[in-house]
Amino acid sequence: MRDSETTTGTAATEARRAAGPAAADGGTGGGPRLADVEEAGYVLARLGGGRYAIEMSAVAEVGRVPWITRVPGTPVWLAGVANWRGRILAVVDLRPLLGTEMPPVGSLGRLVVITDGTVTAGLLTEGVHGVIHCPADQLDPPPRTVDPDVAALLLGQFTPDHGPVAVINPAALLGLRRKLPNVRT
Repeated sequence: MRDSETTTGTAATEARRAAGPAAADGGTGGGPRLADVEEAGYVLARLGGGRYAIEMSAVAEVGRVPWITRVPGTPVWLAGVANWRGRILAVVDLRPLLGTEMPPVGSLGRLVVITDGTVTAGLLTEGVHGVIHCPADQLDPPPRTVDPDVAALLLGQFTPDHGPVAVINPAALLGLRRKLPNVRT
């Protein structure tokens, strides 16, 4: 098995890096104070050619994709399980559920480890492209044209300069475990 070596560090480190000097001086560097603008930070990832974001508060770690063992009899969206820091981690591939393309995850692929404090799962991505911020008032609901099953996996979307970004609902992603077969032998 390959080591699940961390390549971009923790989400908190990325957030401090992205915030820059303005965060160090309380946001008084000429613009609005950070406390005055309700803004969330998101890890920006690529899935099936689209751009998706996961709120940083739900991200435990971003690392290289470890060796994944497929589990027979599980849905196609469960890529398998992997060793993550000595623990068995379920690895989810949302692309089949999102109805997107499924190009091979190459050397740029990353595993985004998502947790709610109780349940932890890895999200397989084609790459992570840093941290992006979005003011809370710019997060729109998913378009009505989006399939309801897909919309249930999303918190909404926003449109920064480089095109739309769909925001993944971490609770919905972690809740997929309820759709797994409950078979014991």
